[in-house]
Amino acid sequence: MHYGNVLDNLPSVIWCTDKDLNITYINKACIQSGMCNIKTIGKNIRDIVPPETYEEILKGDEKYKKDPENNTNQKFIIKLNDSSVPGGIRTIELNTSPLIKNNKQIGYCGVNTDITTNIRGEEIKQLCNILSQQLTVIWGYFYILKTKYPNSKIIAKLVVAIDKFNIAFRKIQVA
Repeated sequence: MHYGNVLDNLPSVIWCTDKDLNITYINKACIQSGMCNIKTIGKNIRDIVPPETYEEILKGDEKYKKDPENNTNQKFIIKLNDSSVPGGIRTIELNTSPLIKNNKQIGYCGVNTDITTNIRGEEIKQLCNILSQQLTVIWGYFYILKTKYPNSKIIAKLVVAIDKFNIAFRKIQVA
């Protein structure tokens, strides 16, 4: 079995470049994810990643060239415009490391992980936390009204409904 077969069957996006950062390999997951296509091979990485990420890659490249024994992996978080995801931003964690052959750097290899859903999940939990806090305040006001007007069925129903909403949002926060 060839390594290419193994790499092509992994769910992670994997790519390689030559020492000038021209893309020389992409696996099937890269194409299936929509992050790249067969025309990506031969393109320079600077044409694909945001400029600030490219600058960071170059800094890591310089650091490696100064100290080749320090086989440093680099990790980047990249935000890409993508109308196919909620919020229109795809967030990618990019991990790169130098490819070494006969003690010489011949390029880079990278693994991309789409962390968009993780980020969106955290944002939703934060919003639920805020909403839960606000519902608690509203519940408190209705509870005061309930004690002032104990025979009001509408206020009693509102207190129960807000309490149920609050419990539901707390469950989302824990999930």
